[in-house]
Amino acid sequence: MALESANEPNDEPLTTLGSEPLVPILQVDAGQLDPAALGTWHQALSNTVSVEVPHDLMGLWLYPSQGGVALLGPPELAADDMAIPIPSPHLTSERLSGIEKTVLNAGYGSATCLPVRFGKRDIALLLVADLQPARYGPAERVLLQCVARKVGPMLGRIARQWVPAEGSFSRQQERIAGLLVTVAKANHEGTSPQRFLAAIGRGLAPLRPHDHLELLVPNSAGEEYFRLGEHAG
Repeated sequence: MALESANEPNDEPLTTLGSEPLVPILQVDAGQLDPAALGTWHQALSNTVSVEVPHDLMGLWLYPSQGGVALLGPPELAADDMAIPIPSPHLTSERLSGIEKTVLNAGYGSATCLPVRFGKRDIALLLVADLQPARYGPAERVLLQCVARKVGPMLGRIARQWVPAEGSFSRQQERIAGLLVTVAKANHEGTSPQRFLAAIGRGLAPLRPHDHLELLVPNSAGEEYFRLGEHAG
């Protein structure tokens, strides 16, 4: 892998933030993904962007072609085990807002995130956050969109070549797998609607903590709904 910068002359000028940054780009050889080089590239990207978009945190997640999500940096975010949504094929504005709220609730004063798109789908998620409030407005979003366009082709190549590291099964994936086992067990052993819903609630709690859970089931005409767990039949 080689590190270079990209500033194509055909890109739209960023009149709101002056001249465009020279975004670092990795030259990715087929079948060769060096984690150390990816980490160095992520740090170089963060340093470049921070000149005009100050941040205390830049998170970047990749959506490999075979599915799932992989954290590219910083590695410290792995301990937080954030629930990163999967695009299908794009991330909705509601899901992006949800990530921003999670980061703000964690103590940051400002946060914004956007997808990195290449071809017909989102192939990565870019997040920046700062401890100071009111950091990110329309001008900063324009610059981040420019950065996302420039790194999109490179991340698209990495997404196609990505091979998960052995033993990289995350706690979030473990919880989802556990929920699927719980649902299957509840379907098989549930002797009443109340017990079925109670089993689902126990399996869902590690993923989505809650105080109350209801499942609404429509009748054949779709005119009435029954509260499974409340009705005995």
